[in-house]
Amino acid sequence: MDLISQIKIIAAVLAGLLVAGLGLYIAWLRSELLQKKKQLEDSRREASGLALEIEANRRGLAEREAEKERLAGEKAALAAKLEEVYQNDPEARAWGDGDCPDGVIACLRK
Repeated sequence: MDLISQIKIIAAVLAGLLVAGLGLYIAWLRSELLQKKKQLEDSRREASGLALEIEANRRGLAEREAEKERLAGEKAALAAKLEEVYQNDPEARAWGDGDCPDGVIACLRK
């Protein structure tokens, strides 16, 4: 076998190894791509779930704030009513100096 034939055989073997190596590399890249796509899908699903949870928390917070404002208004109204009673009722003003009557305690517990 002459030198040219040997070089052609070696070149063919090297080309075959190169093609085989590139095929393995492409297969590895495809595997990595599929794995990254799955991770991306999982991340999107998780982000979607977190967005829903955040929205639910925002609604809950808004409801809580509305209830807090309602209760503050109710408290202010009751305080105004009590102040009016103290200003207009001498007996109510006298309660401040003594024990609170049972009827008033019962009214406040309602």
